[in-house]
Amino acid sequence: MKPSSIIYVTAPWCTACHATLPLVKTVSAQKGVPIEILDLGVPEDEARAVPLSVTALPTIVGDLNGRELWRLTGAVGRAALDAVLH
Repeated sequence: MKPSSIIYVTAPWCTACHATLPLVKTVSAQKGVPIEILDLGVPEDEARAVPLSVTALPTIVGDLNGRELWRLTGAVGRAALDAVLH
């Protein structure tokens, strides 16, 4: 099932987040799925990330109208993104 959006949780100090974000942006654009970036360095974004129970960064959540469809954590590659965004 295709998500209505991708939520990407990052932090300013997260090297893997910065390395993975360009790929996530590219794949989401190709699949026509909007991406929402939550930066844990921004207090408003941090509060919005709390309900997601983030335990690792980056965390990438496929969201369908407020319901989590899937979750990926860490530096993921193209194959992992393609598998969940089929």
